[in-house]
Amino acid sequence: RWMARTGRVVFLMDALDQTSEKLQSLGEFLFRGEVRRCPVILTGRPESESGRSEVFRKPDWRTFRLKPFDRDRQTEYLGGALAEQLMPKSDAINWQSDDDELRRHQWAELLDTPLLLHLIKELFLHDGAEGLQHIHSRKDLYDRATRRLIEKGWNTIEEMRLKHVFKGDTFDEALSTIREWLGKSAFRMIAKHDFTNKLTGDRYRGLLKDQAFGADVAEALKQVDLICALQFVETDEREGLAFRHRSFMEYFAAWYLTATTTEESDELDDDIEVPLVRPEIQTKLLNRIHETVDEYGHWHPHLTTDRADRPAEWMDTLRFWLAHANESERDSLAIQLIELGNPYAVYHAMRRDRTPFRNDVQAAACWLVHRD
Repeated sequence: RWMARTGRVVFLMDALDQTSEKLQSLGEFLFRGEVRRCPVILTGRPESESGRSEVFRKPDWRTFRLKPFDRDRQTEYLGGALAEQLMPKSDAINWQSDDDELRRHQWAELLDTPLLLHLIKELFLHDGAEGLQHIHSRKDLYDRATRRLIEKGWNTIEEMRLKHVFKGDTFDEALSTIREWLGKSAFRMIAKHDFTNKLTGDRYRGLLKDQAFGADVAEALKQVDLICALQFVETDEREGLAFRHRSFMEYFAAWYLTATTTEESDELDDDIEVPLVRPEIQTKLLNRIHETVDEYGHWHPHLTTDRADRPAEWMDTLRFWLAHANESERDSLAIQLIELGNPYAVYHAMRRDRTPFRNDVQAAACWLVHRD
């Protein structure tokens, strides 16, 4: 307490963007008594500053934006030999650039972000250069990285009983089932506009009652322990599951929004593909995200209390959703987003994720964002 009274305790609080409860109490705690004399460092995505304003009650907050890793830091983290193979050798591509240099330029933006840089390095060390050949975007990287993380956990399971829960004796047979369960869990989180990465309490128990999930699946996933993808938490006498990084939750939720399953048709001899999330549910979710004002132009009350309803909170999920969708559904989703006043998600999907769209969709998004 003496150190706190003299301002010699530093509070470091990470992942403010994954916090949605008791923010008012946190702001009061940081503002009152002895704590107000202490330095406080809060980290989170950029939208946290405006979306969680009640935390910032102290008058002297200063905001810093962490820039992407520069070339020196990328080289230091990767090591000289690996950096030589992964980092672009020229500032721009031209007609003389070979396939390897083109690929290195496709990876360039991925190397800016520490988490993505780590995933690339792990894949390269495990699979060599061949493991990165088909990675052209963030979505491609997460496809390979999550498969690798799931496989790593699968190989640690010793009980065949638990492997059989995944509806397959081999990893490739079980992978789609595991992805579906992860997607279902992630979708249950974001469908309730919850970006805390945790599924606990009644919502977790509701998942266990799902006929396709159940306690056996929960036990099997716990044994898999998907490294950076999934962990189980038992705190305050609550059981649940949590994704270890918000981006994994967003990736799996977006996968679930575009995934299909095969059902027998009574009218047709062939099986039919049906979406796991019905189109009307998808449309309702999009409308909910983008409803900011009522018919009189007044802000909806939920925007002051339910931060996850704000379009900015959904940006990365929407980018993953656009990347996961097939060609026709992707253009349709992009048009919906533009009509709802969110060309930014489409633009960032084009520019940062290299997600392709029809020429007219690209032109509309670019013009609305930059008038160009």
